[in-house]
Amino acid sequence: MKPTPSSARSLRALAIAGALLAVACGEDGVTPNCPELPLYDASDPETLEDPEIQAAIERAIREHCVTPRAEEVTGAAGSP
Repeated sequence: MKPTPSSARSLRALAIAGALLAVACGEDGVTPNCPELPLYDASDPETLEDPEIQAAIERAIREHCVTPRAEEVTGAAGSP
C-alpha cells in the first residue's frame, strides 16, 4: 500500500520538527544560555591577553557555548 501525499507530507513535517528539537538542545537536553562575546582576533596573542576578552571567553566556556582552545585542553600546543 502506497502512502498518500498528505500522509507523506505529515511524516516529513514530523521528521523535520523532531530534528529541529534535537538540534536545539545542548548537553543533557538543556539549551545553554550563551553570553554575548566581543569580537576578537583569536590568532592575535595581544587580543587574547585582554582581561575583558579573557573573562568573556571563560564565561562562555563555563556555559558550554564555545570550545576551549586546544592549548587549554591539553596543556600545551601539539601535545595529545
